[in-house]
Amino acid sequence: MNKSKLSILACAACFALTLQHATAQAPPGVPEPGLILWGKLTDAGGNAATVPAAALNWIADNGTESFNITGASTPPVQTWSSGGQNFYMVEIPFNTYKVGAAPLSLIGNSFEFPSPAPVTPPSYVFQASANGSAATIKAVNGVASGQPTFTVSDFTVSGTAGRGRVTQVDLTVVSSADPYTAWMNAYLSSSDPRAARTADADGDGQTNEQEFAANTNPLDGTVFLKIVTITRVSATSASISWTSNPGQSYTLEASDTASSNPLGSTPWTTLGTYSGAAAPARTTTVPGVPITAGQRKRFYRVRTTR
Repeated sequence: MNKSKLSILACAACFALTLQHATAQAPPGVPEPGLILWGKLTDAGGNAATVPAAALNWIADNGTESFNITGASTPPVQTWSSGGQNFYMVEIPFNTYKVGAAPLSLIGNSFEFPSPAPVTPPSYVFQASANGSAATIKAVNGVASGQPTFTVSDFTVSGTAGRGRVTQVDLTVVSSADPYTAWMNAYLSSSDPRAARTADADGDGQTNEQEFAANTNPLDGTVFLKIVTITRVSATSASISWTSNPGQSYTLEASDTASSNPLGSTPWTTLGTYSGAAAPARTTTVPGVPITAGQRKRFYRVRTTR
């Protein structure tokens, strides 16, 4: 046999081996309409809870398989806000792994959708965590739960309980709210227009954000932080009074060169730390604040420590 024929036979054998190897690979499983969970995210007080998609994790378990579904999964956990409420949605992936007697290959983290449906479908147990803490199942389709897990035991490949089911599962979670929102939730729900940072819920002339900075009650118009009087009592001293709250600590500071912005980078000197006064006065007075003789201008500010 000449060299040319040997080369052709060798190539044919190589092709045959490659084809045989390719046909031995099972095709991928068929994605099925899975189980979709969605619901409200609230804290223990019933207020809308902030949970980024990356901080919401579901564990799915059917007794044989167990996997996590996160904001980085395919499909991912999603969260959004609407109408003053926060929501999430997660799709539990299912795949068909067998067509007739022919097996298909597994696809990532997913459950098998057996076909035909087994007489006794497996139970799927779901557990959520948010912001690093275990979540509580608040309600399932409007029915109160209070349990740490949610179980589906009738999910099959056909029938009214079959593929593509959507279930509302509301969660109680630990919120990752910013400090202002966490503070305001103790007084008003985040869905209340009066809870806005720029609002003045108690009509005392201080915005809610100013009340937050002063750590005062945004619903009590008699409680706010404000310097009331600065009186020069001698050539070298002054008396300063401000509204205060019992149990709150205040720091009095002074500057000789403060700009129009009291929170700017101008250096401030601490003059002392003082306690709030009890009702009915609710006014802290510091007599004998030192000043330089002949000084014509000085600025003062009062800060609170949260």
